[in-house]
Amino acid sequence: MELAERFWDAAVAVDSGAKRTGDRRYGSPSALSDLWTAAGFANVETTALVIPMEFTSFEDLWRILSNAQGPPKLYISSLSEDRRMILQERLRTDIIGNRPDGSITLRAKAWAVRGIVPAG
Repeated sequence: MELAERFWDAAVAVDSGAKRTGDRRYGSPSALSDLWTAAGFANVETTALVIPMEFTSFEDLWRILSNAQGPPKLYISSLSEDRRMILQERLRTDIIGNRPDGSITLRAKAWAVRGIVPAG
C-alpha cells in the first residue's frame, strides 16, 4: 500500500529507531502463489487489485492515518508532540513536495489469488 510505504519511509527518515511493521511474508504474487501451491491448489493465478485512495488534503490524509487502527496509529501515538510534528512535516513534504495542498490520490493494492482444487 503506497500510503503505508510512504508513512514508514518518512518515519525511518526522522527516527532511526522506527521499525516497519506488518506481515510482509505474503505481500508478493510469488509468495502467495507458493503458499497456495503448497496448500495443494493447481493452476494458481495472482492478480493485483489496485484501488485509488483519495484524500481532500494532506490534513485529511494525516487525520485518517493517525486515527485508523494498526501500526501507524500506534507509532504516531508513541511519539511526543514535537516528534509527531516532525514526522507529519516530513510526510507532507514527501507526498506533496512544494506544490500547494489539495487533493491527493495514493494507490492501495491487494492481491487476489485463485486456484483449482485438484480432483481426487
